Amino acid sequence: MTYDKVGEIDVRKTLIDATLQNLVKKMYKMKQAVMIASTGAWTNHYFREDPDTLEAGLSRTIKGIPRGAAFPQASTSWEKVRTDIEKYGLEESIPYEDIISNEVNVRDRTLFKIADGIAYSVDTQIYTGLSTDGDIQTFATGAYGGTHNSGGAWNQSSAQIMDDLEYAEELIGDYHYPTNQLMVFINHRDKRAVMNFLFEKGAQIPNITDKTLNAGTIGTLGNKTFVVADVVAASHALVVVPKVCANWKELLPFTTDVNAEPLKDVRIRAAEMGVLQVVNPKAIVFIEGTEFE
Repeated sequence: MTYDKVGEIDVRKTLIDATLQNLVKKMYKMKQAVMIASTGAWTNHYFREDPDTLEAGLSRTIKGIPRGAAFPQASTSWEKVRTDIEKYGLEESIPYEDIISNEVNVRDRTLFKIADGIAYSVDTQIYTGLSTDGDIQTFATGAYGGTHNSGGAWNQSSAQIMDDLEYAEELIGDYHYPTNQLMVFINHRDKRAVMNFLFEKGAQIPNITDKTLNAGTIGTLGNKTFVVADVVAASHALVVVPKVCANWKELLPFTTDVNAEPLKDVRIRAAEMGVLQVVNPKAIVFIEGTEFE
């Protein structure tokens, strides 16, 4: 084991920060669904637009305006929404004795657990916000008169998986959002059915040793990328237009601080500050009943 010498604390801080930054980057799953936007304010407002297509008012039509006639009037509306930044953070102190004895790889395991705890908490908040917003679209598997006959959970029929996902895409497309790239968030149980479906259809399954692989990604079929996230509730799936459906308003990106007291301990702290803004709820579809009870 290499020991840190007096005067090398800055090197250790840099190493720990780089390690934590690399770890947490691979742990965020739901953050892939949102647009990251920085802010300098604790309280932030955004405007959520009425997603309905504009129509001509007063019984007029958009088509067929007579020569020289006045244009039909049309007005859209916006809802002003207030959001307040939330702070996420953890810290741990590693005793000097544990560092020098190295009976367990205390430093590396502590870094992993800190990164995992913060990433999981942020992902949970993003998932909860996306799946519970009152204006998103939602349906139960097989309950909409689809082409399949199983009418049950995804592990009952691989054909139903695609039918349900195509219906989700249809709902999103009905509001004129782009559907050329969609993300499908599932839990570990549903991964079994989805993986079987992907292999049956010959989908391109990513190399699990690929260091650039986005967190949780298991494969892409057509315009749909499947991501496994343990924050997804049992028997549910979430389909979104990434970077369009919502923003993560970020006051402080993931940041670390290290303080070492010689012969005593090393305190490692990490935090970030942000809040979810669901700017386009109709670009989100929540699917219920994907697995057997």
